[in-house]
Amino acid sequence: MKKEYVIEDILGRMKREAFLNKILFQAEIDVTFLCNAKCFFCFQGENHTEKRTTLSFNRICALLKELRELGCFYVRFSGGEPFMRKDIGDIVRFAKVGFRWFRIFSYLQIKSFMSCMKWVWAR
Repeated sequence: MKKEYVIEDILGRMKREAFLNKILFQAEIDVTFLCNAKCFFCFQGENHTEKRTTLSFNRICALLKELRELGCFYVRFSGGEPFMRKDIGDIVRFAKVGFRWFRIFSYLQIKSFMSCMKWVWAR
């Protein structure tokens, strides 16, 4: 069995379990609006360098805690570019506990991606 089929099967079972038990399956949190890519299809607008109001680390952790209490299975972090946030590793570390699955939606447009990933996953 191919690996992608195994992942799809796991996600399918989680979705089914959430549906049958009337539990929130998925939540997405935009952790920043900053981005260094210039994607023509982006729904965040044209200027990704300006300081816009973003959620604080404490507010994100509070949201994650609430989602855990609701029984949410899966959290996805998005933005802008999540890896432009200096505390993304701390956010990921907090999210690693209590969720069956989480993802970071990124275009990986940062110079120090490998060092960032080593830091995130080592925690």
